[in-house]
Amino acid sequence: MWFKKRKSKKEFFIYSGWFLLITAISYFLSNGIFNYSPVFKTLTLWQLPFNLAFWRLILASVTGGIGVLLAAFIWEEFLRRTNFNWEDQIDEAGQNYPTGLKIFAKAGHLVRSKEELLISNLLFDSNISYSYEKKLVAENGTYKLPDFTVIDKFGREWHWEHLGMLNDPKYREDWFNKNRWYRDNFPKNLLITVGGKTLASDSQDYISKLLGFGN
Repeated sequence: MWFKKRKSKKEFFIYSGWFLLITAISYFLSNGIFNYSPVFKTLTLWQLPFNLAFWRLILASVTGGIGVLLAAFIWEEFLRRTNFNWEDQIDEAGQNYPTGLKIFAKAGHLVRSKEELLISNLLFDSNISYSYEKKLVAENGTYKLPDFTVIDKFGREWHWEHLGMLNDPKYREDWFNKNRWYRDNFPKNLLITVGGKTLASDSQDYISKLLGFGN
C-alpha cells in the first residue's frame, strides 16, 4: 500500500471509537432477544405478527447483525488504509533483526529504527508516495524487501536502502549479498543512505531529486 499524507493517529482513535460504539450498541440490541423470549411462550403462532414485542425482537436482531457487520467493515477499512500490522515482519532471509518493527511513523506504519523514522517522515512531509518494505521480485523469482520503494515526480520507481547497522558483521554480509542482487537484477534507481550525522542532509538531497529539484 502507498502511504499518503494523513493524520494516522487521529484516524486510529476515530475508527477504534466507532468500532467499540457500534459493537456495544449491537450487543445491547441483540441482548433484547433474551428479554423478550418469555413473552412468546404465551402466544400462538398467528398472534406473533400482532405483538409489539415480536417486531421489537426482529428490529433488534436485524439492527444487531447490521451493527456487527458495520463495525467489522469500519475496522477492516482502518487496517486497509493505514497498513496497520501488529505482527513483527521477517526479512527475506527469514530472520528478525534485533531492531524489529516498533516505531510508528507519521504515515501510520511501523519502522525499525529512529533513522528509518527520519527518512519515512521526510518522505511523508514532502508528500511523496512510498511503501515500506514492499516485496521486489526479480525475473528469476528471487526477491528482496527494499526499506523504501518510492515514486518520484516523473513516475519512476526508486528503491531506497538505509544501512543503519554496518558495524554488525552479519548485517554487512547480508548487505553485500543484497547489493550484489541489486546489481544483477535492478542496477538502476537505487538510493543508499548510511547512519550518521549526515543522514538528514543526505536524505533531503535524495528527496529534492525525487521532487525534480536535483540532477
